[in-house]
Amino acid sequence: MLTIETLFPAPSDAMRAALEAAPRSLMAVNAAINYQQSLALDDPRYESTTQARAEQFEHRFHSRFNYNRATGEFAPPQQGKHVLFFGHVGCGKSTELTQLCHQLHHPDRYWVVRVDLLNMIDPSDARYSDVWLAVAERLVAQLQAEQIPVSDVVLNRLRNWFSERVLVSESLQDLNASVQSEAEVGGGIPFVGKLLAKFTSTIRFGSTHRDTLRTVVQNTYAEFVGAMNLLVAEVTEQLQALGRGQRVLFAIDGTDRFKGDDWRRLFVEDANQLVMVNAIAVYTVPMALKSCGARLDLFETIVLPMIKLHEFSAGRSRREAAYRTLRAIVLKRCHHSLFEDLAALDALITWSGGHLRDALRLLNYACASAETPTLRRADVDAAAQELAYDYRDWLHADHYPVLAAAMRDPDNTGTSDTITMLVERSALLEYNTGSWRLPHPVITLLQGYQRAAAAASTADGSPAAAAKA
Repeated sequence: MLTIETLFPAPSDAMRAALEAAPRSLMAVNAAINYQQSLALDDPRYESTTQARAEQFEHRFHSRFNYNRATGEFAPPQQGKHVLFFGHVGCGKSTELTQLCHQLHHPDRYWVVRVDLLNMIDPSDARYSDVWLAVAERLVAQLQAEQIPVSDVVLNRLRNWFSERVLVSESLQDLNASVQSEAEVGGGIPFVGKLLAKFTSTIRFGSTHRDTLRTVVQNTYAEFVGAMNLLVAEVTEQLQALGRGQRVLFAIDGTDRFKGDDWRRLFVEDANQLVMVNAIAVYTVPMALKSCGARLDLFETIVLPMIKLHEFSAGRSRREAAYRTLRAIVLKRCHHSLFEDLAALDALITWSGGHLRDALRLLNYACASAETPTLRRADVDAAAQELAYDYRDWLHADHYPVLAAAMRDPDNTGTSDTITMLVERSALLEYNTGSWRLPHPVITLLQGYQRAAAAASTADGSPAAAAKA
């Protein structure tokens, strides 16, 4: 039986408590798994992945925002910047963004406004105007909650845009009446906040006003941007005067889970409109955007590396730091006594390829199918087969040769529409900030993959390569 001491020498009291708090039956583990939800800042299940990901990603992230955590040095950016935070969907971007921005949220650095777009707009049909209306709503709500004053002159600029440009549309008259009746009492920040909330709600839930409101907002977008820029500038001055922060940082989460057409439109086709707001902002975006070959000249970029289980440059030698980290992540959700042995636990980690969400999916599948009170290696392998079938359900015959080729030569030598799609859906995992790619380990279990690997080996007369694949 596994013990905490054999897995984690000299664990801290907090670590021990988190491990002991994990569910102690497979049914309870299965019921508690939610791999769609990111972890809150103080969730004891959070485990630092800095060493497991390598590449100094935490330092690189903070450097993008002019902060050196090691020295404490911070130089406030003199102008706006829009930063794309790349990573595979499900690799932990939202959870890491929470932690990274918490380190930046400080009176001597930034006043961070977190924006969870999935709870504010329709992720299946999103536009640049929807994004910034939602950001404005969160900004005003946080100003109200933290009692940061804003002058009437600045607020009136935004309020006048609503009343003189948006609500005057004939088709929006009943919306205008609804807004006035619900929000007019009180004025100031509360009134503007209710206006923004009404607009984002109208767009999100696809009411009869949705298309009209979007059209009016987009036709007068430059005026909205002018009002927004004035608001951000005023808030920055107030924060500095109150000793609450040097600049505003918008941490915009959820854009990585937009539909493919939407994130392409947002960051490629409508990039100019998106960055018109003179703000410092970071957006979570899918790794596929980086792999698609689109020009992203208007943005700065930073990659959240995959958890790297092996060093390709060193003969794919195993990285023990990565395995220790993933053991902790798994065992904070499944008590260590529920694994028959270390081999079963490490097999689950290996099959995940370092993909956090798929590690939890494998745990979910193994718990659901196990016929004994503990998880055996056979249960983990069965879970890997089930996850492989999930991928098989959408993989096409012409995908397998691409995946087999990546196994034989992982170096990133270019892209294609097929590669972009495989990266977007995590069948092809990118490591070392995209310098090399490998198929997801469970895909090697599929017949389509095995036949493609064998055919490639036969074609180049390399039985050793076939065995390696």
